Amino acid sequence: MKKTIIIQNSSLRISSRRMIFVFVILLFVSQSILHAEIQNGSFEFDGHLRNYMVYLPTNYTGSTNFPLVICLHPYDRTAEWMMIYTNFNQVADAYDFIVVYPSGIPNWNSGIGDLPGYTTPNVDDVGFINALIDIMINSYGINPERIYACGYSNGGCMSYKLACQLSNRIAAIASVGSAFSPSTAESCSPLYTIPVLNIYGTADPYVTINVVDETLSYWINFNDCVQIDTATLPDLDPTDGCTVEKITYTDCSDNSNVVYYKVINGGHTWPGADPIPAFGNTNQDIDASVEIWNFFKDYKLVIPSLIDFNGNGICDINDLVVMIENWETSESRCDIGPMPRGDGIVDKKDLEVFMSYWGQVIDVAAYYKLDETEGTIVYDSINNIKAQLYGDPVWRPTDGMVNGALMLDGIDDFVGTWDIPGLSDGDFSVFLWIKGGNPGQVVVSEYQGVNWLMADETQGYLKTDLTCTMGRSAGQSLVSEVTITDGQWHRIGLTWDGTNRVLYVDDVVAASDTQASLERSGMGLNIGCGPDETSGTFFSGLIDDVRIYNRAITP
Repeated sequence: MKKTIIIQNSSLRISSRRMIFVFVILLFVSQSILHAEIQNGSFEFDGHLRNYMVYLPTNYTGSTNFPLVICLHPYDRTAEWMMIYTNFNQVADAYDFIVVYPSGIPNWNSGIGDLPGYTTPNVDDVGFINALIDIMINSYGINPERIYACGYSNGGCMSYKLACQLSNRIAAIASVGSAFSPSTAESCSPLYTIPVLNIYGTADPYVTINVVDETLSYWINFNDCVQIDTATLPDLDPTDGCTVEKITYTDCSDNSNVVYYKVINGGHTWPGADPIPAFGNTNQDIDASVEIWNFFKDYKLVIPSLIDFNGNGICDINDLVVMIENWETSESRCDIGPMPRGDGIVDKKDLEVFMSYWGQVIDVAAYYKLDETEGTIVYDSINNIKAQLYGDPVWRPTDGMVNGALMLDGIDDFVGTWDIPGLSDGDFSVFLWIKGGNPGQVVVSEYQGVNWLMADETQGYLKTDLTCTMGRSAGQSLVSEVTITDGQWHRIGLTWDGTNRVLYVDDVVAASDTQASLERSGMGLNIGCGPDETSGTFFSGLIDDVRIYNRAITP
């Protein structure tokens, strides 16, 4: 595979947690010039040179884990035309996501070639988009759980085709002025439910409303949606000749809602864009690009825990061994394909689903690799939940247990995260590597809460103060008899599955008990000091590879 990228500019992103963090950022930004960039790329796929344009928003640094929107152009138009017409770049600047505008050759093989008057190439455009996703992840550090696709006209038809064939990679899709093509309607068989947004003008001269209704009916049924709500949106521009009705289908499986913006008397156009009179009315009451992003931002690709057969938090060789051991049996935990219910036998279909998640960390709320080499921002590799360095920690790029690590001085150095979704209630796990420390020092605490992982005050044993506030065990810390302050590398962890509170040292259970609940505030975490950042609680030593899960894992 050959790739050519032309870099035109550079960019910068900084984020914040507390007032001192905000001050640092404002000081930094005042001395920096922020600017966006457009890059052109190409690579050979399936015997064809395939082209694409990438828009990197103002706040992109090259290290951040940004979402990706794949924006697909219509019939007889280009990627550049789509970029200008939709004005998606401005939305990307406002909400911090990357947009890629791929090119058809010259049109998308979406299935509309079945219809008279349309010529489409016999190429594997789904495979091209799949390969492009890999390139975007590898080249730009895209968050693989937050990849979305949208399109206009034939590009919208292509978005539906991607929903049918790449639901294991795309978290949600949106379509403007389009519907299923006949061949896509006949062959659609997604691995997963997928959220769908459709925008359609009832006076569209090219796409009939009955085909749109049939397309929406498919997704409403496939996603098992049971609730419908209808609202008439304000007519903000009475001169545009059309109004908008928003129909929302909710209570769907996996929260995969279906939303329909029905533009009454609207044409074959993109709401909010410059009018194209030959295509009918262009609604100005909504901006399709903004509405699409507002829909996308609430979704991420959920990698089911059932992919992780041995419960160690990653899809790896250990899980593959389990699948092989159960090959051609009816073992339910390995019967994962086709998703979501399997077909009663462990076979090639299950292996295909499994391999699509190879190497991925499962159900991670945040993952701080601590492999940076400079700066005061700590980047999350999963959900873009950044953290800030306080004090004067030192990056140690070659001294970690897993690549680099962060050295804390035990005086005032620590890492402060912003709120991490899912940690305020429900099952969870926290694991990280440490080397050093002294008795009484804290490794992980909840800001203005309690100590989650620390060395006890006398022996340096691993300990947690995270407990329930009611019942017989209220307020009781859990203390192991395993020392973690001996100057050696140790992987320490805390998990809670709704009943069992477990401490781990080097992936072995060090202590456990039962807790009916664990009181958490959701205020973010301090890594390397106590909840109030008081003297004596600061950790002195190396910290590496911090993983925070939204479930209890077994290392």
